[in-house]
Amino acid sequence: MRHSWLIAITALALGACQSSGPLTIAIIDGQTVRFATSTSALMEDFLNKAGLELTAGDILLLNGQPVTPASPVPHLPRLTLQILRSVNFSVNGTNHRLASRSVAEALSSLGMTLYAADSFSAAPWEPLVSGLAVGYSPSRQVTVS
Repeated sequence: MRHSWLIAITALALGACQSSGPLTIAIIDGQTVRFATSTSALMEDFLNKAGLELTAGDILLLNGQPVTPASPVPHLPRLTLQILRSVNFSVNGTNHRLASRSVAEALSSLGMTLYAADSFSAAPWEPLVSGLAVGYSPSRQVTVS
């Protein structure tokens, strides 16, 4: 009896490790959505199937979590790969290039601590787009005695 349980558990474990065939991933690149199907185990192979190339500074998000092109592809029911393209933008006249989902995330990536009372020329939740000129004025702490 003990051996039959061991055999059943081993068979289940081996079955879980086996690929269930080709996977299809939705790839979002800006406003374009493409689908790539592959039996590969790496993100970069799905990008190649979709005819997409990454440039320096681009960020990949798999189901919202950062991954690298060399990351293995998990076997999940739904997979969405988003490419955040690095763009040129400026903050108070200083040029920068990076990938970010929003103005606030970009400013945070540049080491700025943001507060609710700060002043922005672009809404903090606005998407970061190429050529955006952001005016930023940090708030000041005032102590009233």
